[in-house]
Amino acid sequence: MIYDTPFFGLLTITASPRGAKYSKFLLSCYDFVVWEINSPICWGIEAETIRSLYASNAGNTHADIGPGTGFFLPGSPRVRDLTVLDFNSEALTMVKDRILPSNQLTALHRFMVDMMEPDPFVDPSIAGPPFTWIEVNKFDSVAANFVVHCIKTRGSGEGGVNSGIAGGKEVFFTNVAKLLKPGGCFFGSTIVNEPGGGFNKRGAEVMGRFNGSGIFHNVDDTQADLREVLERHFDDV
Repeated sequence: MIYDTPFFGLLTITASPRGAKYSKFLLSCYDFVVWEINSPICWGIEAETIRSLYASNAGNTHADIGPGTGFFLPGSPRVRDLTVLDFNSEALTMVKDRILPSNQLTALHRFMVDMMEPDPFVDPSIAGPPFTWIEVNKFDSVAANFVVHCIKTRGSGEGGVNSGIAGGKEVFFTNVAKLLKPGGCFFGSTIVNEPGGGFNKRGAEVMGRFNGSGIFHNVDDTQADLREVLERHFDDV
């Protein structure tokens, strides 16, 4: 039922230069659709697997890129200073509403940021010398879950243009590396488009629909390219 035409129409959400933007309505369904249906049934990834990544790797100062609803953040035991980055204001608002009832944090910072820009951490509205509005080399950990396969790159869909991880998306990883302090940890999850990528026949069908509707942009994403790019930007992969 979940992928019948009437429901699927709700997921053909607003397009933007960087991919789909989540409406307030879709965010209200996000955790159920993504973590209880799509992820375990189509991609073979249980929510507890992602939760364990946070428990093991999220540090005192943590940045979450494309946090969705902030589903995994309240259960991250070591996080005290949290920064969330997204180009969607609705997502940032939902994370704030979810996180603030917790007394776990000493600080919560929210920024609308396009991680595909060459230098996204400088506020373009400030005149004079560049002013860094997001502190780089600050974070013990940075996470990005189910973000990379949604990124739309410039030239995506044009013949001969590699819009995948080793092509237009590499700037994302360059910017992640700038955020981390020496010895910091980047962790997360993404869906690649290749046999053995962890998804079944149903997952392949759904991924095709999502690419066609502009929710996913991972036609050129491969596991080999992901490893290659990670090894270029991080010491221990």
